[in-house]
Amino acid sequence: MSDDLKDFDTIAFRAGLDAESQEKAKAIAATNDWLVEWREKTLRKEQERLAADPDFAPVKTTSELLLKALAGWKDIQGRGIMTAEGYWQREVMPHLGLLRSGPEAKALRKLFQGSDLGRGGWEQEFVARLNGDAGSRKQFTALYDDFGLREVTDPEPAPAPPPDDETGTLRQALNPPIDRCTAAPFGIVLGGRSDSGVAINTSSAGGSANGSGFVLAESVALVVMGGGSHAISLMGSSFDIPADYSTLSCTATLDISFITNSLAIVAGSTASLNALLRAQLSDGSAFPLARRLTAIPSPVIAYREERREIMGLELAISDIPLNGVAGPVRIFAGVEGFAAAAGILGSSFGRMAASFTLRQLCISVR
Repeated sequence: MSDDLKDFDTIAFRAGLDAESQEKAKAIAATNDWLVEWREKTLRKEQERLAADPDFAPVKTTSELLLKALAGWKDIQGRGIMTAEGYWQREVMPHLGLLRSGPEAKALRKLFQGSDLGRGGWEQEFVARLNGDAGSRKQFTALYDDFGLREVTDPEPAPAPPPDDETGTLRQALNPPIDRCTAAPFGIVLGGRSDSGVAINTSSAGGSANGSGFVLAESVALVVMGGGSHAISLMGSSFDIPADYSTLSCTATLDISFITNSLAIVAGSTASLNALLRAQLSDGSAFPLARRLTAIPSPVIAYREERREIMGLELAISDIPLNGVAGPVRIFAGVEGFAAAAGILGSSFGRMAASFTLRQLCISVR
């Protein structure tokens, strides 16, 4: 058994990840339902006008074909007829291409711009709910396009203050600072996933000791359906902490790439991705950090797509109080992806596919 796994209850930890995944899948689906219901109540006349517009017919037809192809993937996958990439290229891309750059894309913008669907002040409430902070004033960075709010990310964290060398001089004479880093192979590789609701959900996660991992979360909702998917992939290492130290800080460096899609046709959908860092002390206490890299909402009628590579992303948790705790501390890093879709008057889908490489984990003990 790897030293990283010695005295580490992987079954309990994985069960915790699955439970956390279930709660997050429920939360993201509930948030998306809230958005669609809010729109349905406040903009019902706009939705009826939209559905009656002749320009809407080709958009609706293409979208329904796309959603049918996405929903059919689960059956094809179960029978092992073709690869995911092959199915995506053959069955999904022809319809998706029309919504990206065909006449349907132009019609989408025309329909949206001719309505009042891009206004209403829903963004702050939606983002707060998405992150589990309903009623809070948490700051976020927002990008906009022709359809309104396009993408939400967490702001860049403020730089950590330099250590106070003067106050630590006496302690450091007895307990010199500990600074350690480790790279692949990592001794702990874990994942979790969950689906909720009655949407057609697909979720998967994986990783290897060489530091590479992935998550996939997809949700397809036809009329009156709704649900969400969540997937999480983590890997980590164990560090031994001597007694009589006061604080622990940890960092992770990752390379991440992702592609996310969301579509709403008189409905609503969401896809998002967080980068994760966690520290778990030998007494079982845990200190998690989640940094939102993207969250893309598509309310009522919109198609969105975002792809990105983030190289050398650094995550940090500073000054965790040790309170006399010593022994092994486990540091984990990775990503979690969400997708949610809801259909009240129409249909929608959300999809997040991300891969990452964990370059290194470091600790600093003072």
